[in-house]
Amino acid sequence: MSWVFKPPLWALLGGIALMLLAHAQDQSGFISIDCGLEQSPGYTERTTGIYYISDSSLTDTGDSKPISLDYRDQYTRPFWFLRSFPQGTRNCYSIRLTGGDKYLIRASFVYGNYDSQKGNLPEFELHLGATLWDSVAFSNASSITIKELLHTPAQNHIHICLVNIGTGVPFISAIELRPLPTASYPTQMPKQSLALLLRYDVGQTANTAGYRYPNDIYDRLWYSYPRDDWAQLSTLSIINNDQNTYQLPSDVMRTAATPKDISSQFLNISWVSADRYAEYYTYIHFAEVAKLQASQIREISITINGELTSDPFVPRYLYTNTINSTLAFRGGGGGAQSYNFSIFTTEDSFLLPILNAFEVYMVKEFLESETNQKDFDAIANIKSTYIIIKNWQGDPCAPKNYLWEGVTCSAHENESRNIKSLDLSSSGLTGLIAPSISNLTMIQTLDLSNNNLTGPIPDFLSQLPNLNVLNLENNKLTGSVPVRLSDRSKNGLLLLSLCGNPNLSGQVSCNKKKKKHNLGVSVGVPVGISIGILLVVAAAAIWWHCFKTKGEKANKMPEAQEVGHTDTKPTLLKPPSDPCRGQHFTKVEITNITSNYTSLLGEGAFGKVYRGTLENKVEVAVKILSPRSSQGLEEFNNEVALLMSVADHKNVVSLIGYCDDVDCMALVYAFVAYGNLKQHLSAVLSPSPPASSPQSPDHRYISSAPLLVRSHRSDSELSPSPSASLAQPPHTGATLFHTAHSHGPESDIIIRVLTWKERLGIALDAARGLNYLHSHRNMPIVHRDIKPANILLDKRLQAKIGDFGISRAFATESITHVSTLSKGTLGYLDPEYHNTKRLNKKSDVYSFGIVLLELITGRRAINTEVVQPGGPEVCIHIIEWVRNEVNNQRIESVVDPKLQGKYKMDSVRKAIQTAMACVPLTGAERPDIDVVYKDLEQCLKMESAPDPEPRTTVSDDITFPTSRCMIS
Repeated sequence: MSWVFKPPLWALLGGIALMLLAHAQDQSGFISIDCGLEQSPGYTERTTGIYYISDSSLTDTGDSKPISLDYRDQYTRPFWFLRSFPQGTRNCYSIRLTGGDKYLIRASFVYGNYDSQKGNLPEFELHLGATLWDSVAFSNASSITIKELLHTPAQNHIHICLVNIGTGVPFISAIELRPLPTASYPTQMPKQSLALLLRYDVGQTANTAGYRYPNDIYDRLWYSYPRDDWAQLSTLSIINNDQNTYQLPSDVMRTAATPKDISSQFLNISWVSADRYAEYYTYIHFAEVAKLQASQIREISITINGELTSDPFVPRYLYTNTINSTLAFRGGGGGAQSYNFSIFTTEDSFLLPILNAFEVYMVKEFLESETNQKDFDAIANIKSTYIIIKNWQGDPCAPKNYLWEGVTCSAHENESRNIKSLDLSSSGLTGLIAPSISNLTMIQTLDLSNNNLTGPIPDFLSQLPNLNVLNLENNKLTGSVPVRLSDRSKNGLLLLSLCGNPNLSGQVSCNKKKKKHNLGVSVGVPVGISIGILLVVAAAAIWWHCFKTKGEKANKMPEAQEVGHTDTKPTLLKPPSDPCRGQHFTKVEITNITSNYTSLLGEGAFGKVYRGTLENKVEVAVKILSPRSSQGLEEFNNEVALLMSVADHKNVVSLIGYCDDVDCMALVYAFVAYGNLKQHLSAVLSPSPPASSPQSPDHRYISSAPLLVRSHRSDSELSPSPSASLAQPPHTGATLFHTAHSHGPESDIIIRVLTWKERLGIALDAARGLNYLHSHRNMPIVHRDIKPANILLDKRLQAKIGDFGISRAFATESITHVSTLSKGTLGYLDPEYHNTKRLNKKSDVYSFGIVLLELITGRRAINTEVVQPGGPEVCIHIIEWVRNEVNNQRIESVVDPKLQGKYKMDSVRKAIQTAMACVPLTGAERPDIDVVYKDLEQCLKMESAPDPEPRTTVSDDITFPTSRCMIS
């Protein structure tokens, strides 16, 4: 749960009320982090006296950003800066504390329009360790969102992580930790944590400033609780907290609320929760502030949802009394739940009830096992020693989908986890073998090969009791092999690999047949040779492709060919056991939906795709698995599993249901009305325009002339025909269209040349959908076959990524690639694949870059051309063609001539730069897809902005290196 404050109340909360108090008290145990603060060592915040430090040593990633000056005066200093995390899905802070102690952990978020995008407020997730803490959202650009948790860490550290869910860049403004007494805020189960829902100083019945440190020695935030039907009782005396574990501020406890209406016997507090399974604890604080006569009595009872929670009691004069629920409570029934607790006086009382303050917390379970403290300290020291730059953030072993790269762990559900293997091969390590490795006492496999490690082989390696594989090949180690290590190798207890260390003395076996079984060590191949091999393989692939298309007309662009086959099957995501996640259809229902398979849209290796209609008149496309398809069953299971595992997203094709009968395996998709991007990019200029037609309501239309296109398609190309009443705008200028034959009227679609602005919109949609897949919260998904044919368009030209038949979901975020022979498409396949046989997120970025180049140029990925008059046809990849044109200052010739000059050159130039940034030879040089998305947003802004200059005025000042470019 969270609090959302709006200025100026938050400024007052840390301001006037606190400045009237004494100097700050002891801050022992306080950890106060100003996220984004660049200065060191820190500063003392003037209104609270709290000392804040920079977060620079607590996280490896993120960018420091100031909030807008328009908002800065509304906040105290800890909120002037923030740290945003535009890169990666999960970014973490690692904070040292004392395991077994109870802490108040507070994370604060002030957006303050730091990115000038206040019309598009971000949403993201906040995790504590391996478990979701809460979601973070904002009501407006000026609000502050606070997440607060009472938690007892098992280890001497915690990880606070921000997770990108595809709805904005995560950020954080401040992190604060405050030690609490172990006996405070008890729960029924000792390992339960409590997330703050409500905390109010009820005696402050007016809308006034609240209290925090130094009033509250634990720095809890107390906010006023204005009620028109409540009156205030108060005293100037100090409230005694000596016998109260919670140590509430005297300023909070010396005011109390009581009913204004003397006939009322109740003080009621209510809230509503959307989670009917949530459990809550209440902590209600009383102090008698009125000096009562001997004959007067104020005896109070409390009910929660109508049930008594304690025996009647009498609040002590000027002493704090806390009544807490010993058992968690929750509502019953379905839907949102209403909760109410009532304070009332008993029949023996002649006075009205009072209430000084109350707190409500929701139970949070953090049950995911963490890494053993000794192992964590060891791997953290290794990271620091070698300055490892990988995805090493958060806990090394949890959660499963964010394991550290190169680390595998034991799978203990109810106890801490140990590191079982560590692969740091080819990681650029230098210096000695780190002594911290000796503390990984449960490690079984250690791979430090292909680095630049120096010095002797330490004897502590022979003392690791469970080590059975040790690879130290291709380093610069010196001295002799420790005797005990050698003996273990000779006795068959250790597989020891030392080849490639020329300065080791004694006998060093270099049996090349004795290679690692599954360590994944890269063989050191000179870069030049690797690149040469890649180029040879690429040239052979393209020659084969051109040979296949020989005999076709020179001006006809070749169809993309499917290459490769799968002989190494990765672990597939299993379909969900709960079939209710998608509608299940029978064979009879599929037959009825497709009207006995009468409307064929197209077919591919998977099978045939038919148009159909559900009983509720919703149009669908039904993909039927062919019994003759060799790879169809695998792709069927894979596609069902992937699409069932992801939530609906506007830029990912929506799976409505499936049929898994033995003789009828089918996928039922939402009908995408206007074919795929490949068909629209194939449109050509028509010499004679057709008659004009009425304008469509949304001003986004598909064609200004009837057009028949057959679905020459991959399995995802669901290519329907529009309805007969398709609205069309008045025609001006030449009509752009392409005509081809179809199976029949039901498979006809209308095509036209896309404008430049529409192309940018489609690119943005596709990038957004791909980013959603890459950053999926359950497990990142690599599509592996991004191409125009797999980008579908609805009636508003909104793009949706389709065809997941060969996509793969990573079981963990740390498994950053899929090792398999690809079935990607020639011209779009990552050039690194030919050498590594691995596809990852950056492989999708490469393919997306090719698609973007096609949107810019109107050319296919690979084109057959006659380079020299009278010479043979040759195949030219779009990357090399664009690079050559740009480097020869011919940017305008790069742009699709069908656009007829109707674009802004600044926007085109930025798009070319963005596309070329996606297609370097190595994945490490490519940006993440979210970076590409932001660049495309900038392109669209450029195109949409007013342009005082003629569109043909441009400075062609971009060039691209002519270095090696692998063509796939």
